[in-house]
Amino acid sequence: MSEPTQLKQSATIRNWGIIGATLYGDVVGHPRLGDQKMIHTSHIVYVDLDDIGVVETLNTVYKLEGDPVDPVDRDSIVLASQELQDRHRALG
Repeated sequence: MSEPTQLKQSATIRNWGIIGATLYGDVVGHPRLGDQKMIHTSHIVYVDLDDIGVVETLNTVYKLEGDPVDPVDRDSIVLASQELQDRHRALG
C-alpha cells in the first residue's frame, strides 16, 4: 500500500477495530461527524499499525488511539485493500 495522503481530513479513533477493509470505533474530532460513538468508515486504502498508528480510508486519515478491541488480521486487511484498489483501477 502507498503512503497516506496528507490532503485528506483527519480524526482520532478510539476503541477501534478492523473488519475486512473497514475501520470501526469511536471517532473524536472528525471534521464532518464531530465526536461519535461506534462509526464505521469507508474502505481502507492504507494501514500503518506499527510506526505511526494510522489508517487511511477513501475519505479520511484516522490516528489510532489505544489498542484494538479485537485482534487485527493484518494479512486480510492488506488483501481486502489491494482487491479494492484493483477494482477501482479496472473501472478506470
